[in-house]
Amino acid sequence: MPTDWQATAESLAGELTSATYRDATRDVLARVEELGPLNASQDEFRRVYKFLHWNEPARVLSVVEELLQALKRTGQPRIKNNAWRYAVGAFDSWICRARVFYLAAGIVEGALKSRVDERLTDVFGVGWPDDPNAVPSNVRKRVQDEQVRQAIEAIGRALEFSEVGDARVLDEIARIIREASQSRPTQSGSEFISKLDFGLLRSFFQARRLWGSPVKLQAIFHDSESGAEPLKSAVEVALDTIHKLRNEIAHYRPSGKLNFGDGLFACAKITGWLKEDLQHIYESIDTRVSTELSSLLDSALATLFQQAFARRAGCVTDGCGIGQPWEALLDRAPTSLSDEALERIVLACQYHRIEIRAKKHRPDDA
Repeated sequence: MPTDWQATAESLAGELTSATYRDATRDVLARVEELGPLNASQDEFRRVYKFLHWNEPARVLSVVEELLQALKRTGQPRIKNNAWRYAVGAFDSWICRARVFYLAAGIVEGALKSRVDERLTDVFGVGWPDDPNAVPSNVRKRVQDEQVRQAIEAIGRALEFSEVGDARVLDEIARIIREASQSRPTQSGSEFISKLDFGLLRSFFQARRLWGSPVKLQAIFHDSESGAEPLKSAVEVALDTIHKLRNEIAHYRPSGKLNFGDGLFACAKITGWLKEDLQHIYESIDTRVSTELSSLLDSALATLFQQAFARRAGCVTDGCGIGQPWEALLDRAPTSLSDEALERIVLACQYHRIEIRAKKHRPDDA
């Protein structure tokens, strides 16, 4: 029989004084109870009430809803153990995967900025940021707006920290206005593009004049199978997927899907179009640290782990007696769930993972 969470909320009103948080806790627990059993109602209510001080109630509800939908999709029964701890575990797992994806997305962003700079430098020269044909109009406007904002803030600081009647403040304001109105020294393309956020970087690929002749920004991409340049729409879809997931992480929004498989596939596609393998680049950063892209596919790899454990499979290294935890190692970054790369996953203990990665990515140091 479902717990009367409203009655629990009323019984704790003297202790838990925020009516807003009490109502939110009631709503969250009513849904969490559908996942599985909970501890004593008052203890659980206090626990969730405190948790909601650090996590937006709407986000918590969205995560619980995703977990409920996942159970329905897989046909699994209700969770046997404490359902609230399961929900918190989903939050913790999301954070761990978010760190992995954010680094992968950063690698892709850096590669794209480098390739765009190289392409525009070839066509317009090293001073391409000053050429109106090289920079999308919305990017140029954003940069100019930022310059104006900085000037206004500088004037505000000059006024705020000056003494009443201090004539020097007028000289300082005049200097700020003069510098803001003067043309700025030419920036190198690398310096200019390094300061742009991911959204503005996307604008270069959205601008038709940069996608067409003479720039042909698409020339930096090549499909690994056909050798042809990918469609502009395909590049946009991949960039949009990465951008949305980066924003979810930046604003701590563990909503919607709780895994980053789509983001991994988008990053892998782009690096593949750049004639590189995301897995190789990513793991070459530091073979000592666990930075496995496979963590982004943990829901898809659940069956693999179950099969491996069932047959008591372990570390891929012959004779290894080290037990769990094992990690799933990708041979290369997959671009979809149907990618054959997922069929070549092996398990490795944390010790031999280092050895395997060092041999593959840093043979001279192994």
